[in-house]
Parts: sequence; C-alpha cells; structure tokens
Amino acid sequence: MPASDPLLDDERLTAIGLFVEAKSALVRRLDEELRRDVGMSLSSYEALIRLGRSPGRRLRQVELSRQLSLTTGGMTRMIDRLAADGLVRRTPCADDRRVSYAELTEEGLRAVERATEVHLVSLQKHFVEPLGEDGVATLAAAARRLRDALVPQVDVR
Repeated sequence: MPASDPLLDDERLTAIGLFVEAKSALVRRLDEELRRDVGMSLSSYEALIRLGRSPGRRLRQVELSRQLSLTTGGMTRMIDRLAADGLVRRTPCADDRRVSYAELTEEGLRAVERATEVHLVSLQKHFVEPLGEDGVATLAAAARRLRDALVPQVDVR
C-alpha cells in the first residue's frame, strides 16, 4: 500500500469535495420531486422564486442570469419558455432601451406559490432534517459570507 500523499489528502480538498457532492445530490433530489409533484424543473422554480421575492416581482434579465449562473443565451431560452407558459413577461426599461426585465405574471405567482408548498416539504426532509435548524442557520451564514466574497454585488435598479 503506497504512503498517503499529503498534497492529495489536504482537508480543503475533502471539504470542497463533500460540499459539491452533497449539493449535487440535493439539487437532483429537489428537481426530481418538483418535476414529479408539480411538473416544474428546479431551475424554472429558482427563476420564478427569485422574481417573486424581488421588488415589483421583476429583475433585469442580466441580473437574473447572474443569480442563476446562466449565460445570457441560457437565460433568454428560459425566459422564452416561462413566457410561453404565461408565467413571466418581458418588460422594457423606460430609461434604457438596452435593458429588459423579466417580470412574474399573476399566473406565475400562483404557480410558484403552489410549487413552494411542495418544495418546502422537500427542503424540510432533505435539507433541514439532516442538518438540523442550527446547521441550516450556520450553513446559510457561511454561504452568505462566501457568496459576498465571490460575487460582486451590482446595482440592479
């Protein structure tokens, strides 16, 4: 048996590997349950919930794509699908013709509310129960610090 390699055994590699593996498994599980129970993908849900929680239930498309880590092309395709389903509409910016907003429709609000009821049950089962309330709070605080350190905050007016 070869001796262990200190470089390859670095705890930072272990920590990020565990984080990525757990995140991937959780996302897969949440997506499966949303698709099965409400016919909505997790990525569509993420777009709708972010719009629903934003002022005026709208965001600049570029800001939404940044928050969802999608390319502008990927965001355009997602908004096209959500708009075709009547869940989102594009609205132009009155001050800048180059800017357009993705805005949640009333139908979109109803859809995201229905999906949220299912999603919260899944989150409780697959996220809160394994970590506990304190673990969720600790993870949220750490994730916020990491996000704030890595993601430039932009003015989204």
